[in-house]
Order: sequence, then C-alpha cells, then structure tokens
Amino acid sequence: MKGVPVTAWIEQWHHDTTRVVDLPLPQELEHPECMAGRRLPRLHRRIRQRFPRPASRDCCTYHRQDWALASQTAIRLLSQVHAEGVTGEPAGSRVVELATSEGLAPADVAAVECLVDTLDPISLDDDGGIYEGRHRIQAMIDQGVTHTVLLRLVLLDLATGAPA
Repeated sequence: MKGVPVTAWIEQWHHDTTRVVDLPLPQELEHPECMAGRRLPRLHRRIRQRFPRPASRDCCTYHRQDWALASQTAIRLLSQVHAEGVTGEPAGSRVVELATSEGLAPADVAAVECLVDTLDPISLDDDGGIYEGRHRIQAMIDQGVTHTVLLRLVLLDLATGAPA
C-alpha cells in the first residue's frame, strides 16, 4: 500500500467473537499495580479460566468490571443486530442502544460499549499482537472469561470494494 493515498481506501470494521484463551498474552503492563509486571504462561491462563477469581475486585477499574457479563451481552446483542442486517460501526451503536434499553447498569453499558465501539476496541495488530485492550484482556483472563468481542479493521479498495 506504499504510495497509495489513504483516501483510496474505505475503512470497514468487523466484530469477531473470539476465545479469550486464543488472544495473545498482555505484555508490558506498567499499571495498575495488580497487573504490573505479570507474565501469565498459557497453562496459568487455562487454569485461570477453570478457576476464575471473583469478578468484583476493588484493586482497579479493570478488575471492578464484570467482563463476563459485558462480553456475553455484547456477543448476544451483536448476533441479534447482525441478524437484523446491521454490520460494522453502526452495529456497535445499535448494540449500545439495546444494552441501554435492557436496563443494564451504566458501568455495564460502558463496558459493552468499549467492546463494540470503534473508538477504543480490543484489536490486534498485523503481527497478531495486541494493538489495543491489554488491560481488558488481562482482567478477562483473571476473571475466567471464555469469549469476547474483537474488532478487526478491513481496508476496502474505493473503486472495487474488494479487500486490500
């Protein structure tokens, strides 16, 4: 894509459901203290999924959030929204609207939103490393969350609509 103007592409977001155990391990977490410097080998991550720590911990904002509830809600509502024919960025907005109408607590709606919204999604880089969402992934591992939502950006050719 060198030399091709950015305007020659259309950005299209895709919501993917993925197993937390398949995500890369978060590295280089400097804060909060409960996550700093930790290295969880894959075996420890699998054990944590079988024996999760309580969802509610007071050590930090990441561990206070119930990521199992947020992930399950996001996955369920994304399935419903996709069945309605809504995809991409509008799907995220619709999921937040539905989560709000279900009467979830504001903190839970915010957690669902950070999973489906394109502003700060959990996403991987081109090399399969974590681009965004290290702390959320670590909290999900600690809580034993099995599946979550990952956002993937696909660039489409402006003229043909085909993936780049």
